[in-house]
Amino acid sequence: MRNYGVEMRELIDKETEKGPYQPAAVAQAIVEALRHADPDLLHGYLMEHAVQIIRDAINRRDQSVRMIARKGSASAKMQEILEGIDSGQIENIGQVRQFWLSATFTLSDGMRHELRTMRRGDLLYVAAEYGRRAAENKMEEAFFRALARKMQANKTVEDVLTEEEIVRIREGLSKFK
Repeated sequence: MRNYGVEMRELIDKETEKGPYQPAAVAQAIVEALRHADPDLLHGYLMEHAVQIIRDAINRRDQSVRMIARKGSASAKMQEILEGIDSGQIENIGQVRQFWLSATFTLSDGMRHELRTMRRGDLLYVAAEYGRRAAENKMEEAFFRALARKMQANKTVEDVLTEEEIVRIREGLSKFK
């Protein structure tokens, strides 16, 4: 019996071992090659990972809705709709609802809830999660800035730093969490 996950991982590793690479282009090339050379691996992998693939599609959709809400609520079109509603033109009110109220967020129970259904405690939980992620992102920013301080122009990280030095820099920053 084939281990589709291991075989696909080996193929992905082979196709990405020499960078830089663009994930979408690599994925396209792998799919095209497997359609002709090993359709069983392609089909088996997709069937084995169907739940994860669909979950990822749901996550991307939810992220897209949140991004549209963020960008849309600040857009000129949104401002125009809101001004029209304020002056009594309610025919566009449904467009406003599509932005924030239908955006979903993950709560402590792991379930996604639309903003429209959330209560104060839910909102505080989501705010805390965004705060936690912001702190993690600040740590990543500090890490890459620390690496950049060690660099000279026209040199790569590999030219200047060893794996051990990078680990020490990372561990040094972790003390300040």
